[in-house]
Amino acid sequence: MTSTPGDDNEVLTIVPEAEHISAIRLRDEARVGSHTHRSPRKLPRIYTGLFLLGFCWTFLQLALGIHSVEFSSGFETVSVAKRIAATGEFADPFMTPTGPTAHVAPVYPFVMGIAYRYFNLLGAGLLMTTLNAALLGLEMCLVAVLSLRTFGSIRPGVFGAVLLGAGTRLVPQHDALFSAVLLLAAGMALLWNNSARAGIWAGLSVLTNPVSALAVGVLALFRGWRFALLAGIVALAICAPWVVRNWAVLGYPYFVRDNFGLELALSNFDDADAQLIVNPGLWKLHPSRNPTEAKTMATLGEPVYYRKQLHAAVVWIQTHPRQFLELCAQRVFYYWLPPLREGWPAGIRCILFLLAAIGTWLSLANRQAAALALTTLVYSLPYAFVQVDLRYSIPTMWALALLAGYALHELLYKFLPEFKWGTQLR
Repeated sequence: MTSTPGDDNEVLTIVPEAEHISAIRLRDEARVGSHTHRSPRKLPRIYTGLFLLGFCWTFLQLALGIHSVEFSSGFETVSVAKRIAATGEFADPFMTPTGPTAHVAPVYPFVMGIAYRYFNLLGAGLLMTTLNAALLGLEMCLVAVLSLRTFGSIRPGVFGAVLLGAGTRLVPQHDALFSAVLLLAAGMALLWNNSARAGIWAGLSVLTNPVSALAVGVLALFRGWRFALLAGIVALAICAPWVVRNWAVLGYPYFVRDNFGLELALSNFDDADAQLIVNPGLWKLHPSRNPTEAKTMATLGEPVYYRKQLHAAVVWIQTHPRQFLELCAQRVFYYWLPPLREGWPAGIRCILFLLAAIGTWLSLANRQAAALALTTLVYSLPYAFVQVDLRYSIPTMWALALLAGYALHELLYKFLPEFKWGTQLR
């Protein structure tokens, strides 16, 4: 991997700097000869096939009844989107009106709000479902592109893309897939493009999901401090108008979202559970489920209410350090190895994680693969402190899927040497 030192506008040129890239090619040529490699002209067909596979799989989930599609006002993003469509205001994330908000990140609710503005409820739901189907197909396609640039072969990406699609459940009422595709696009731009373009994609990713800031920071530093600084300035410029809006409307310059205090309080109290789906805090204390809490928020204002929640959480953590650490350990475990009671994707996620761990070990000499592994690790850190859910890991599943695909590729080659690996998809 080469670039001109100090030149942030230089696009990275990927060369076989990692033994993995040349090794895959050379051993295939030694086995059956280089004449079996597929023409680069075949790549668009592979990308198209992966896109269609992801797109059709999401609608097959609808047909089989194994999806989680629901556009009720009980979901904060849906509530804000409907408010945007009705009045143009970014407000009222809960069923009880609470006023202006920064509870959710702005990009996806505005996209959904446009759908609700110009279509009826059924039409908007179908449009958002179709958008998410296309996003999954695009994500699977981009994993194959990333594989070609990371390992010099598309095969690990194809394996990883199939695992990624198999472990992804359709949840268009949340921004998880939207965040995943933007973070993947930002990651590719940070690895290969100039600082301006990378910063734009990074800013859009962070504005959709502020936790992505940790991931894009790791990938930006992979290109050097100067590049990271310039890309960071551009990314902050993208986010700045929303920060100013929060300052003007809510009285404080919240960075994209302001709900951390609430999430910390709901995740750390006497009866708290590490998993969101069984945590009493969600079902009894969250303003979306408890009208009394929502009315209190409406009276105090969202910023004051969330600051009080943050203070209560910090006090509890200070007075219950052992229970807090136990909850953190459980949350870390469930983030990477979700329990099967979270549905059929949980088992696939466990397999994907174990394969990704093997793939990370096998590709330690590949700096780009190592950066992707570190990205997924750093991204997961905030979820050690708050309740975890299966969808929280979706934004970085593409990186795990690529590493898992590489492990699967290597294991199949090792134990099935008679397989025609010479049919290189390149």
